[in-house]
Amino acid sequence: MTNKEIYFKLSAESDEDILEHFPKRYDDNSLSDLSVPFTNFQKFVVFGKIENMTSIMYGNLIYFDVKPVNSNYRVKLALYNQPFYKNVYKKGDEAYFYGTYKEKRHAMMITLILKPNSLLVSNRYKPYYNLPKEVSQTQFYKLVNDILKDRNMYINEVLPRHLREKYRFLSRYDSFKRVHLASSIESINEGLRLFKYEECLKYCLKSLALKKEISDIKKENYKKIDTLKINEFVKSLPYKLTKDQVVAIREIVNDMNSSSNMNRLLEGDVGT
Repeated sequence: MTNKEIYFKLSAESDEDILEHFPKRYDDNSLSDLSVPFTNFQKFVVFGKIENMTSIMYGNLIYFDVKPVNSNYRVKLALYNQPFYKNVYKKGDEAYFYGTYKEKRHAMMITLILKPNSLLVSNRYKPYYNLPKEVSQTQFYKLVNDILKDRNMYINEVLPRHLREKYRFLSRYDSFKRVHLASSIESINEGLRLFKYEECLKYCLKSLALKKEISDIKKENYKKIDTLKINEFVKSLPYKLTKDQVVAIREIVNDMNSSSNMNRLLEGDVGT
């Protein structure tokens, strides 16, 4: 798939739209300790040389006999319903195998195989993106790397300088690098800190703009609320209103008696 097709699939119009498609999760690239028994659904990472490949069930199930670099014995890994891997790897190849141990099958089931030169294994943490099925993780990650390496001069700051200096934010470029090229959990959080602030600020500014837009709309015809009748009704209640309830009523009446439209959410505990 070409980069142009990836942009189309993700409805992205710029490089920054691609970079703002953040990982859904991160998988640790650290190799698993094969000397300890696996528990059900425990994830594993194995790096080693393929010593044998066996296909059964019309090629839909492939068994890999692998000699891990951090072990003195071979492990058997199973791959289901991904027969194309038979044409990608052969005996003697080295690869990273990712998967989950399934107790019911008594097998280490592979979910992904990567070559040693894959960009996805170049950092401690491997990002996993929520992508259309036509876009592979490797294709998208290569595009992200290309943007950060060759086109980073087009990454623009969103926040004004005084806010970046006040809160000691990283640049957008450095933040994108820490989020996508993850070396540690601390580095990921440091990068996300800027984008969380940007998102919160945009939300607040949009809310303020909407509030001002609503307040600028004036009522053409409105009838004044009779506060005396409101007071009489409150006094007739078989219980005394709380201070907050009185304040809420007063603010609502004032809003309805003004020339601007009311924009208010009234929230009460169950039973009120």
